[in-house]
Amino acid sequence: MESSRRLLVVDAGICICKISVGVLTTSCSHVDNVEAGETGWVGFQVKNYDLAITDNNMPKVSGGELVKKLRSERMTLPVALASGTIPTEALNANSSLRLAATLPKPFKMDSLVGTVKKALDGAALSA
Repeated sequence: MESSRRLLVVDAGICICKISVGVLTTSCSHVDNVEAGETGWVGFQVKNYDLAITDNNMPKVSGGELVKKLRSERMTLPVALASGTIPTEALNANSSLRLAATLPKPFKMDSLVGTVKKALDGAALSA
C-alpha cells in the first residue's frame, strides 16, 4: 500500500479501532479512528480520505446507514464494510452501497490489511 494513503476506521469497538489503527498505520501514513457513525460522518466533511473502513453494527448510525449517507451526498469514497451479522454476499448484493470491499467479523489483522489493499488498488484502477 502507498504510504501516503489516508484512512478512516469507524467502529464502536474501542479495542478493534486501536488494533486496526496500529496495524494499518504500519502501511499507511495516516489512519484516523472514530467510535460512532455520526462522528464518522463529521470526519468525512472535514478531511479527505482515500478509504473508509466501517463496522455495520453500531448504535445510532450503522455502517450501512453511514455508507448510504455518503452515497446520497454523491461521495464516491471507497468503503470496506465489516459485519459479523450480515453475510458478505448480502452486503455485496446491495447495489446502493457500492462497496469497495466487505470483511466478515471477526477478522484477523492480515485479512484486514489484505482487504484494505484490495479496496485501495481497486479504487486506483477505477480512478
